[in-house]
Amino acid sequence: ASRRLYRGANEQPLLQQRLLTPEPCWHSELRAPLVPFVPDHRVFGRAVFPAAGSIAIGLGAAKALGRASELRDVRFESMFPVEGGARCSVGVDAASGRFTVHGSGLGDADDGAWSRHSSGRIAERPRGPDRTRVDLDAVRARCPAQVAPEALYARAAARGLDYGPAFRVVRALWRGEGEVLAEVRLAPEHVDPAYPLHPVLLDGAFQAVLALVDDERAALPVA
Repeated sequence: ASRRLYRGANEQPLLQQRLLTPEPCWHSELRAPLVPFVPDHRVFGRAVFPAAGSIAIGLGAAKALGRASELRDVRFESMFPVEGGARCSVGVDAASGRFTVHGSGLGDADDGAWSRHSSGRIAERPRGPDRTRVDLDAVRARCPAQVAPEALYARAAARGLDYGPAFRVVRALWRGEGEVLAEVRLAPEHVDPAYPLHPVLLDGAFQAVLALVDDERAALPVA
């Protein structure tokens, strides 16, 4: 019940309160239990809002505005620390469809200053089929080398990317030449139909790409 109290009219957990402003704008607090998965995404020991969350925000804003849309030109401009909780402000320019995500810490050590973390554009979805058909048998043939999810997460942790239980959603993984095939599935307790695309599920797809990175540096999505 406490989670529902903070949701806006569109029931999107990352867009909790729509403000009465001339341009569409939302304010949210990113803390448990409102967004319970956030503490399980850690970079070099700090809880960081996942880049996939900004995509979920953009899709949620499009849904709230009643647009059949896709996102374009999404940029993850800086890491968004959420250790101890954070405030999130989302604004949309109605004319261009451009959206921005700003954040401000809630922890005792934070000064309350706002920083811009990501941006993108809500664009009209092209006409035609919603999905591109993929020949899974052909993909399987191109990705013969199986990678254990436990090995993927151990290697990520060695690079400073620590995925807690909520984010360990890669269930099976196969690697090919510049390509991976992954089975990604949320735990039942984290399934939430309010999301057009659950950020943890999408983050699992990002995680799978780490199997293609051969050096030991931390790799994070930027666009």
